[in-house]
Amino acid sequence: MKIHQFSAVVITSFAFVLFIGVTSANAAPWAGSGTSADPYQIWNANDLNAIGANTTYYGSCFKLMADINLGGITYTDAVIPYSDTTFTGVFDGNTHIISNLTINTSGASTSYLGLFGCLDNAVLKNLGIKNLNITTGASSQSIGALAGLNAGTIEECFAQGTITGGNASVYIGGLVGQNGSIIQNCYADVDVSSAGQYIGGLAGTCLGAFNCYAAGHISGGSAVGGFAGYAYYPPYIQYCYYLRLSDGGGPNNGIGTELSDAQMRQQSSFVGWDFFAEAVNGTEELWEMDGYPILSWQTPVGFREFAMLAKFWLEPNCPPGQLCSTVDWYTDGRIDFNDLAQLCKSWLGSRVATDYPIIGDNFETNDFSALPWVQGGIANWVTQPDTVWEGVYSAKSGAISHSQTSSIEFTIDTGDREIISFYCKVSSESGFDGLTFYIDGDPRLMGLSGEYGWSEISFNFAPGLHTFKWTYSKDSGGSSGSDCAWLDNIRLLKLVE
Repeated sequence: MKIHQFSAVVITSFAFVLFIGVTSANAAPWAGSGTSADPYQIWNANDLNAIGANTTYYGSCFKLMADINLGGITYTDAVIPYSDTTFTGVFDGNTHIISNLTINTSGASTSYLGLFGCLDNAVLKNLGIKNLNITTGASSQSIGALAGLNAGTIEECFAQGTITGGNASVYIGGLVGQNGSIIQNCYADVDVSSAGQYIGGLAGTCLGAFNCYAAGHISGGSAVGGFAGYAYYPPYIQYCYYLRLSDGGGPNNGIGTELSDAQMRQQSSFVGWDFFAEAVNGTEELWEMDGYPILSWQTPVGFREFAMLAKFWLEPNCPPGQLCSTVDWYTDGRIDFNDLAQLCKSWLGSRVATDYPIIGDNFETNDFSALPWVQGGIANWVTQPDTVWEGVYSAKSGAISHSQTSSIEFTIDTGDREIISFYCKVSSESGFDGLTFYIDGDPRLMGLSGEYGWSEISFNFAPGLHTFKWTYSKDSGGSSGSDCAWLDNIRLLKLVE
């Protein structure tokens, strides 16, 4: 049972006026299974619209597989509307663009407008919206390019376009109308206008935002700001900027840091941001300058990465946090052909795929040299070719008698690994002789016995220094089967999100 785990920011849900939604008891209309490992695939406008028409799946995982042009379609509500079921799943834009999204309520007072009506404990990431146009009637509320209301997490997204709210409309922002949670590493270049209140370049009202900016022209009645119309908790808005009003942006109401057009074009203005080719603020290379900052995934991987790789080529000592680590895509502390291979397979993609050297042992060396193994008990484990999960060799417990043990263990700093996975097989006296697995002396798998065929077993742990130990033990009498245990394909893995 391979263990995968996903953690999301838990935010208190908001209760608002409900719309009547359409649900479907039919099978899902998308490829995939809707899990984090196999999300539903969104290829075109029909696939996208089908999410809103099937609220049963609002808690599922979705992945955009191609850019989508919504030209020729005019919506009167959110594409994925807020009904009696809020969207609580994951929508991964997969570094794709949704263009020409048009919402026009034809003068009607309509609320919770945008790509999503309401994100509730959901995740939205790696998505761009271009040529947005939203027009609402009077007294509308909660309007933004990505979501009318965000009570989840939005990261590495952007929006460009125009939002026009009718008279007395409230809570309108370039990215979201109301933000009751976290937005990070995002930007909005959206012109927002309304005679109402709580109008902002990124959000109408905002709880938390990190490393974001707004560059659209912002105008409104009251509670209007270049970044946000109102901040619920100002300390949660950090390293955020907006274009000043005199240069075409929005008014200064003390939320975010005001920048001139010239300052918006200088990387040094954006304190704490993780830009390409710098390591002080991280090595994920999330941003780059293209006039104003853009997300790095907006520019295909190419010669800029190749130039950086050349700069540090054959660097033998490249610890995390150093500038050279920005091209250590194989994450082994060296810059060499492994990193070049990562660049080649990522060429013209949205970002260079990272990889990492395997920490583990499949015993194909026919010895115990791959890990710092230590033998224990009466008889040593041995490598053997007779019974394997895969490959040629596995490890087999030593030949022992009653009340004896045969154990094998290794101690290692796991770095950023948080999962141990291994295959095991047991043939023994059921309930009496068996295999026990320990992490730091704590038994995590107790006395696996009887005729137990090859199975994969995984456990999570906190990264750090750990001792992993397998012990085959016998009680005071009786034997059955082959009277031993086997191990194969032991791996320390990173947590998959």
